[in-house]
Parts: sequence; structure tokens; C-alpha cells
Amino acid sequence: MTRINTNVASLRGLRNLNKSNKLLDTSLSRLSTGLKINSGKDNPAGLIGSETLRTQITAIEQSIRNSNRANSVISTADSALGEIGGLLNQVRGLVQEGLNSGALSQSEIEANQLQIDAALSAINRISANTSFAGDKLIDGSKSFNTSVTTADAAKLSDFGINEAVFGSSSTIAINATVTTAAEKAELRYAGGTLASATTLEVAGSNGSQVLFLGASSTSTNIRDAINGVSDVTGVSAAIGSGLNFNTDAVANSTVVTSNAIKNSIAVNGTTSGSITFTDLRGTALEGTDATLGGALNITFTEAATNSATSINSITTAGNGDITISIELGDGSGADAGDFAAVSAAITGNATANSLVSVADNTAVGTFAAGNSVLIGGVNSETLTLTDRRATTTAGADATLGGTLSYNFTAASGSSAATSISSVATDSDGNITVNVELGTDGSSVVNATLTDIKNAIDNNLIAGGAAEFITTAGGGTTLGVAGSATQLTGGNDGLNNDISFIDKRADPSDATQALNVEFLNSGNSQTLAVAT
Repeated sequence: MTRINTNVASLRGLRNLNKSNKLLDTSLSRLSTGLKINSGKDNPAGLIGSETLRTQITAIEQSIRNSNRANSVISTADSALGEIGGLLNQVRGLVQEGLNSGALSQSEIEANQLQIDAALSAINRISANTSFAGDKLIDGSKSFNTSVTTADAAKLSDFGINEAVFGSSSTIAINATVTTAAEKAELRYAGGTLASATTLEVAGSNGSQVLFLGASSTSTNIRDAINGVSDVTGVSAAIGSGLNFNTDAVANSTVVTSNAIKNSIAVNGTTSGSITFTDLRGTALEGTDATLGGALNITFTEAATNSATSINSITTAGNGDITISIELGDGSGADAGDFAAVSAAITGNATANSLVSVADNTAVGTFAAGNSVLIGGVNSETLTLTDRRATTTAGADATLGGTLSYNFTAASGSSAATSISSVATDSDGNITVNVELGTDGSSVVNATLTDIKNAIDNNLIAGGAAEFITTAGGGTTLGVAGSATQLTGGNDGLNNDISFIDKRADPSDATQALNVEFLNSGNSQTLAVAT
């Protein structure tokens, strides 16, 4: 086989062809990449410079992208703040409108309040939900980055820094001194089911939220509503169990009330009769000078010649005493300074007519100059009768075996003492205590509330009044006969589940006991907790 190894022209042509292919590959590579230098062999020094420029360009481009992203974040927060600003201006306008109370109806004021509540709720939602790529922007979480040393981590469960000046430093070391241990805020609700629709604003460390609770919402509903917005407010609710107390039964009772007695005075005339002045300031409950603000005086003075009977003056002293000064006619003409003239003078003066009334007991003739003070007023008094049969658990009529009633009747005859005439029990177990009211020599009832109290308390025989009724109060005013009256208001004991829960950080600390103390402050009892 013949080989050609010395064809110089062919070898030269092949070498030129390979060189052209290399140049073509370089040109194609530069055309496809758009780069003059694609590898180190193209231009070692130029490659170093281009890579440096490429790094700078990449950093600059990323900085531009970061700026654009930051601008998007700021635009998002700015839009949310703009909405909040608009809502705050709306609230301010509604508050300003509410100051014009004279021109707004109650329904308009309530509608404005609902609009304010809705605006505040919207502000809370915007602040809680405004985010960019899942990052909350205006909920207060964009605070300082803080860290605690390992030694202090066990001492602090939470902390926050509201403001700091860094200057040229990127970090600041802070030494904290705890002067008083923090206490977790609590609000306890024991009102049970809501009677009507209620608006509740919950504010905590994270923010606030307005809740709208419907009528008949239970404690469980309230708890669930509060916990539903815990991420917004930082407030949680729980229904806890603790030390429970039961309430005792309430006994049937009734209050016997007497009307107040008004001040009065009988002023004698020139004959055996008199004219009676009565204090009109008195009410069914008030009759004494102390409760009415002062004493009431009637003064008669002699009038000048040829003068008619008239009200000269009505004055009030610094201590509240009132004096009505009456000038008596001198007897000329039809005005003889008698009852008719005095009565006409009082009824003709609006102030005097509102303070005192006048009545003619008999023919009294005329009056002489002098001063009289209205006396004898007595305030309304009470006598409380309570069912003695009641226990700490039983108080209702059905549980005690029947009702308990009292009946006041006037004693027959004169000069009779107040007494218990009988204690009767019918076939259904209902008990009636019959009290006979004492009388005077004219057979008129003169038994006072204290007389009735003593008659019941002293009836100590088996099955007597004292076995069924306890008394409290009394007084000097008279009892009034009437029909049988039943003692009411009793009920059996109930378990009201009053719970006391130790909420301290370390309830097991035996050196800090927690005690519950019941304080009796009279008829109205108050529950107090002493630590």
C-alpha cells in the first residue's frame, strides 16, 4: 500500500485549515456569549479585570433589586398607614360631632359610637394583617433585636426596649436592674351569661381588638371570643376551677312600716278652743326636724292701727329653722285677728301655704302675740319579721312545710294590752300568727311597733309566736290593724360556685399564704380577699 508522507503542500493546507477552524470557533464563541474574553487563554489580564467588573455589576444589580424590594415594603406599609390615618381622622370627626349633644338624638349618638367602634376594629385588623411576603410590618414586631446572656435567661421571661441610640456602634450592652418583679395583669369576670348584646374592647401587649358579643353569650362564648384574637391582643382567657363556696338559704321575711308623724302645734285662742298648725314638709317617711332640715316656728305680732292680718315675713336661719311671722289685725272692720283672718293670710301666701296648714278645732276667738314651735314629728319606723324556721339550706315555703303569715287586729274593749291571741296552723301546714293590738281608755288602738315586737318575742310557749318569728327594729309609732300578710322572699340554699384561684407565679410558696376572708358589713355583705 502506498502512503504519501512527504506532501508538503497538503500538510501546509491542513495546518491552515485547523487554524481557520480555531479562529472560527473563537469568533462563534464570542458571538454566542457576547463576550470578548470567554476563558483565560483569550486574555488572562483582561479576564481578571472583567471578573472584577462582573462582581461589581452583580452587587450593584442586587442592590438595585434590594432597593426596589424595600420600596415595595415601604409602599405597602405606607398604604396601610394611610388607611389608618384616614380612619383616625374619621374617628376624630365623629368625636367632634358628638360634642354637639344638643343637636343630636340618642340614636344618632349611638350610631356614631358604633361607627367609631367599627373604625377602631378596622385599625386593629389593618395593623395586625399588613404584611409583605409573610412578614408583619406595623404590628409592633419590628423592634430591636435583643439577646440575653445564658446566666440571665432563666431570670427573665420577657423584656422589651422601646428606644435606643446606637451612634456608630452596631450593638449596645444593657445592664438591667429588676426593682420589682412583674405581675401578670388579670381581669376576672363572674357575671355569668350576658343579659344583652355587649361590645367589649380587649387591649393587651400586642394590640387591641373590639369584640361584639350577642345577648345570652355564656362564659364559654366570651372565653372563645377573647382567645380567638389572642394573636392580635396578647390576651388569653380561661375558665378555671378553684375553691368553691355555697350560699346559705334565705328566710322569708316582711317589714312592717309605719307612716311618719308630722310636726304640729295647737295655739289656744281667747276662748277654750285652739287653732292647729301642721308642718306640710313632712312625708310618709320623714317627720322630724333633723330630717326636714330644721324646726318650723309660728310667731304672732300685733299689727299697726287699722291693719289687716297678714304674713309679715318668712325667714330661714343658718341652722335651717324657718319662722313664719304673722301680724294680727287690730280688730277694725271685718278683720278681728281670728282664725278666719289667720287662715286667709296663710292660704293667700304661696310660700306659707306650702309650709304649714291650719285648722280650727273649735271657736277660738282671737290670738295674742307670741311664738310657737311645731313639735312632735316622728320619722317612719320599721319592724322586720323573719321566719325562724329557716336553716342554712332550707328557706322556701315548700321546704319548710308551709307559709308563715301574721295578722294584726284591734283588741276588743278599752285599755287592752298588745298580745298574741293565737298561732293557727291549717291542714296544709300554713301558719298564721294573730296579734291583738292594744287600746287606750277610749278603745282606740295605741299599740306601737315596739309593743308588737315585745308581744312576739315574749310568746315563748311551745308553738308560740317566738318559735316561728324573729323580730328586729320597732318604734314608738302605732301599728295598724289589717288583713293577714304572708312572709315572703325565702329560698333554699344554692351552689353559686364562687371560685378562688391562686394566680401567683409560685402558688406552692408556703411563706406567702393566700387567705379568703368574708367581711359582714351589715345588711349588704361584701366579699374581700386578704393576703
